[in-house]
Amino acid sequence: MNPQKAHITLSTSYSGSIRVSVIATSISQAANRLLLALTALFIFAGLSAMTHAEEVKETPATQADLTAVKEWRLSHIGEQAVAEGAGVTLAFGDKDEASGSGGVNRFGGKYESKADGQITLKNIFSTRKAALDQNLMNQESQFLRLLENAKRAMLSEGNLVLECDDKDDKKIRLVFVAIQKA
Repeated sequence: MNPQKAHITLSTSYSGSIRVSVIATSISQAANRLLLALTALFIFAGLSAMTHAEEVKETPATQADLTAVKEWRLSHIGEQAVAEGAGVTLAFGDKDEASGSGGVNRFGGKYESKADGQITLKNIFSTRKAALDQNLMNQESQFLRLLENAKRAMLSEGNLVLECDDKDDKKIRLVFVAIQKA
């Protein structure tokens, strides 16, 4: 009895070429090896897609970019999503004025932006209301503190990203979505 020979080749292209060849002495061995090769291929493709997702291009936000949107809504502080319905917003005016809502209080101040994305927010003031929800108050305090320490403004897939210094020179990103075009 002669053993059956199987040769299976799979070629595909994902940022280059991937070729999977399976040589086996029986059909069942070929099927097992092909299954193993396809599993490895799918894992590789998934990791490549995740790497691509992390390589989202960010461009420096200019003053024209900041003022092209009438109001930005905060969606994330670092990796943490902002409390649903918090209403944390930021708006940039033509006269270097910034204003918005911290979720509880209104705030205002001055900003300076440069073409390379550098940004400074200063002289920030706010109303002094209190909320029953302590988490909302803590989130507002953190947001205003980070806003005063913003160093860079970037655009990423239509979102505004402010890179801010936090305690111990840790970088925290504030991510905003455009909610109202100017």
